[in-house]
Amino acid sequence: MAKNTAVATAPDIANINRTSDVAQADYVFTLLTYAPERLEDIVDPGTVGEIENAIAEAGELFKSTTEVAVQRAIDTKVEAAVRALTNDAELTGYAGRSFDAEVFAKKVAPKVGRARLSPEEKAAKVIEEASPEQLDALAALLAARGIEL
Repeated sequence: MAKNTAVATAPDIANINRTSDVAQADYVFTLLTYAPERLEDIVDPGTVGEIENAIAEAGELFKSTTEVAVQRAIDTKVEAAVRALTNDAELTGYAGRSFDAEVFAKKVAPKVGRARLSPEEKAAKVIEEASPEQLDALAALLAARGIEL
C-alpha cells in the first residue's frame, strides 16, 4: 500500500478578499439614509442605483445592521425608561416624583463659558465686590507687608 505523500496547503488567509456585497449594500444604505451628502463623493452613482434596486428587490429580506443597532438601542432605552419610571425607591426612583419645570429649564439652558481673568482683573473684581470691612482688612494686610496705599 502506497503512502499518501500529498501535503495539504493552507489557504493564504492574508490574501483572501474580505469584502461582501451585502456589507457594501448595508454601508451604502446607511449613508443614503443618514448622510446622503457624504455618499456622493465616495460611491459611483451607478453603483448606488444598483444597490438601491437590489435592496428594493430584496424587500424585507435585507436587514440593515444600522437599523438593527438603532432598534436595539431604542428597545434598551425603552426598557430603561419603564424601569426608572416604575421604580419607587426613595433616592433613585421616579415613580411618584414631581417634575419641576424651572429646574429643568435651568439644567438645559446653554452654559455660559467661564472667562479667564488676568491677575489685575481678579484684583479689580475683588475690590469692586468687597464690603467696607473687607477693604479695611485688606488695607491692614497690605500695611503689615509694608505696602501703603
